[in-house]
Amino acid sequence: MTAREEIAAWDGYVPTPLVSLSTIAAEIGVGEILYKDEGPRIGLGSFKALGGSYTALRVLQREISKHFDRAVSLADAINGAYAEDCAKITLVSATDGNHGRSLAWGCKRFGVPCRIYIHAEVSEGRAVAMRDLGADVVRIEGNYDESALLQNPRLKRMVGS
Repeated sequence: MTAREEIAAWDGYVPTPLVSLSTIAAEIGVGEILYKDEGPRIGLGSFKALGGSYTALRVLQREISKHFDRAVSLADAINGAYAEDCAKITLVSATDGNHGRSLAWGCKRFGVPCRIYIHAEVSEGRAVAMRDLGADVVRIEGNYDESALLQNPRLKRMVGS
């Protein structure tokens, strides 16, 4: 199953609406402008609502398949066939907000703990949105790059910190 087919089968999925901006198009002399409104996607109000969730699912599928030394289907990873095993996996990411919200939503949906590292400039509203989806949100004092290094100790060792 492709990512498109998988995501289209999720509860609450609807295609992204395209909104015609005909007045602006006429003002600047182009034939048509279409605005892709990602805001309503899955109720997350985010233009990156699907990628983090789908990635969470694929990581779970991979890790459970490795654990059992056999291929595990996406359907089994979703439907709770491995719920106990999924609950032992924590997915971790750094974010400015949108990706983290998507990952937190996916982890909640698939029954997986989630830790999100955010940097000092991420708004508290974004942090709350991720916490409301069950994520353990860790704020650091540095910038995005430092939060990405913190969430991945192997990468941190590679750059010599």
